[in-house]
Order: sequence, then structure tokens, then C-alpha cells
Amino acid sequence: TTIKLCHEVLTGPDLLNPLFGVLLRFRQGRIALCSDIKDMFLQMRVVEEDLPALRFLFRDSKDEEPSVYQCLRRPFGERSAPTCANYIMKRNAEDFQQQYPTAAEAVRKNLYVDDSLNSLDDEDEAVALRQELTELMKHGGFTLTKWLSNSQTVMKEIPESDKVPTKEVKLGDLPTSQALGVHYNAQTDSLHLSAPKKPPAKTPREILSRIASVWDPHGWLSPFTIRGRVLQQQLCLEEVGWDTEIPEDQLREWKKWEDEVQAVESIIVPRCLRSSDDTPSEVQLHVFSDSSKQAKYAAGYLRFSYPNGNVHCSLVAARSRVAPKKRMTIPRLELDAACMAVKLALTLIEELDYHITAVTFWIDSMVVLHWIHQPSNRYRDYVAHRIVDIGEDLKKLEADG
Repeated sequence: TTIKLCHEVLTGPDLLNPLFGVLLRFRQGRIALCSDIKDMFLQMRVVEEDLPALRFLFRDSKDEEPSVYQCLRRPFGERSAPTCANYIMKRNAEDFQQQYPTAAEAVRKNLYVDDSLNSLDDEDEAVALRQELTELMKHGGFTLTKWLSNSQTVMKEIPESDKVPTKEVKLGDLPTSQALGVHYNAQTDSLHLSAPKKPPAKTPREILSRIASVWDPHGWLSPFTIRGRVLQQQLCLEEVGWDTEIPEDQLREWKKWEDEVQAVESIIVPRCLRSSDDTPSEVQLHVFSDSSKQAKYAAGYLRFSYPNGNVHCSLVAARSRVAPKKRMTIPRLELDAACMAVKLALTLIEELDYHITAVTFWIDSMVVLHWIHQPSNRYRDYVAHRIVDIGEDLKKLEADG
């Protein structure tokens, strides 16, 4: 077995901000501000005692004896590089907290690997944040580049060399970039999902790969992607081999799914959760849950009320799960969906910066509503454990205000 020195390096603790939360906060304010850290890993020197772990052999031709080299800076792919980079940036933000308070907060909450995604409600604040972030990151030896905003005012304040590179665009147009795998169109201030084109899948292995290629971190496509996962589960139950061509009936169903997946790119989601520049007078969270014999779902919506009487609702995130292989009653599946809904609400409240004044859960199962309002010791373990989980999570929601 070949042993690679770089694979023996410890990865270190996970210091990354949750991707789910970074993308959520990117949708809060009406002004978007994105940037990228230039050659992030190559800005970090390797301490002398760690240099031997980054040795490699190289020769110009097969007739020469290979020479031994050492990386003096952390190369892309080195296992501990992400942890080291995140530690340096967060330590740098901590050291200069007093001098750059807004930028330090942005680094702690809105940075994922080398991508910075921020949203604000004022153009002047966005211009100031860009300047603060640029100066703060310089103290840590990093350079922010590929700046992008949906505001022409903000873009005019950014040097051309620091803007996101684009092909020729019409006068007044803003470019399109990619925000953590989700395409962001600054001109329309909208988010677009994508499904890479692949050859038609005919085996369970290829089907699983195809389903996983649809990048949907917030679950906006859950009603569609769950159909593919249900089919995958059916193939597992029928014990179809990983590299065996699937039966004709399932193949027809799968081809229908593959034909529809091309429509994913036509789905446009407004980036900003709010519909107005005004400050909402009230923000409520409504979470719906439901279940069928095949799957269970939960979806969270924010309801914004404005002083002029207008109301706007936005889908924030959704979750879906395939029902267990072991057959279960619909009420039990509905109870599982209710658990998903409460946990989704906890995550949304934890990650969003909005002051949410009320949380409402919607479920159409009277059986589950009866279970939740009864002592858990009246029921068998499966139901009892979930009643306890829901009760504890609801107490956390009440504690969060």
C-alpha cells in the first residue's frame, strides 16, 4: 500500500461556518456583497517542523533521478489547510475586533472557506463594509477579490481589478457569479440552481450519482428530488445490484425524472427574503409538516408584516426524508415530520439575524396533535421518544424568545 505523507497530516477541528447558515444570512438584506479570497491556501507559510510532511519527488524526464522538494506554503488539497486558514482568519478578526467591528463580525459569521457572502440594508453600509473587510484581511495576509454586488452604487466604489471577472455585458448590466454552488445573478438579484448534464443513468449506482449531483442546500427542490430518492429506495428493497441495469418499469419512471431535471435551471428564487425596502414591523416563522407512505416533509416560511399593511411570505428552507424501509403507520410518519419541523425551526432561528416574534407549526394530523399534548409515558417507546424530543425542542424555542 502506498503511503502519502500529506494524508498522514491531521485535519484539525472543523472551524467552518455552517454552509446552511451562511446562505441563509446572504438572503436577509436588500444589498448583496460577495467576494473571494485570492489564493487563500498559498498565503500561509508552513512552520519548519512540518515541512517534511509536504515533501514530494519530481523530475523533468524519466531518464533523470527524481529530486526531493518541500512545499513552503500550504498547497491546495493538504488536509489541514482549511482548518489553518479558518483559524488564522478568525484569530485575525478577534485581534482587530476593536478597529474593524463590522468586518470582524462578517468574518466570524459570513465566511465559508474562501467565499464571503454578506447582505445589508444600506448602500453606504455596504461600501463601508467592503473597505473594512479589505483592510482587516490584509492584516492577516489575505487579499479579497472578485467583488460583486446587486447595487450599481456599491460596484462603482470597487476598483475594476477587484471586481468579479465577466464576459462582455451590456451597459448597466451586472454580472452573474456563483455563491457556494448556487448561481447568483446580480442584475436580477436572484438565485439559480443547476443540475449538471450527465449521460442517462441505467444502474442504481448511476442513479444515486445523478440524484446527488442536484445541488439544493436549502431544500427548495425537495418535492422533486425526493421522487428520485424514493425510486432509489425501491431498487434497494428489490435488491437490484449496484451495477445491474434496472427493470423496465423503474427505468421508464427514472427517464421521466431525468427529463424533468433539466427544468431545474429555469427555477429562479429571489435572493432577498423581503419584498420591500421598508423595515418590517413583524416577522413570523411558519413551519409546515406532512407525510405520506413514501416520504416525510417540513418547510419553513417567513411572514413579513409592514407598517403600511402589506404582508409578504417567503419560502426559506425545506427538508424531506424517505420513509423507513420498515412499513409504518401514517400517524407515526406524521410524528416524524413534526420532529423535522421543530428541528428546522430551531436551526432557522439560530442562523437568521431577524427578530422573529412568533413561531407557528402547521400539521393536519389530529392524532399527532393529540399525542403531543399528552404525557409521553402513556405511549410505547417510538412515540414516547419523539414526544419528548418535540417537547424539549419547543422549550428551547421558548427560551430563545
